[in-house]
Amino acid sequence: MANIVWHEKWMIELDLTRDDLGHESKPGLWELLYRTDRMDADRGVPVSGRGLQCGGVCRKAGVVAWMHLRERNGRREAVHECSVEV
Repeated sequence: MANIVWHEKWMIELDLTRDDLGHESKPGLWELLYRTDRMDADRGVPVSGRGLQCGGVCRKAGVVAWMHLRERNGRREAVHECSVEV
């Protein structure tokens, strides 16, 4: 999980520790992002196609780590994509 997420398509950083995600001029941003991520998941859009990347350690290290959003017990979370090698 990560607290900082980079939105590749919108080119903005999202701080999940803040109610406004760090963008007070964009009310309802979490709801929009979460609803969009859930709709994309329902349509089978791969996590890498949703435009959310780890904006913390991974991004600073130059690693592209795709993420999806979830809510658990009222807590907002960004979760790294699970990669499985066969």
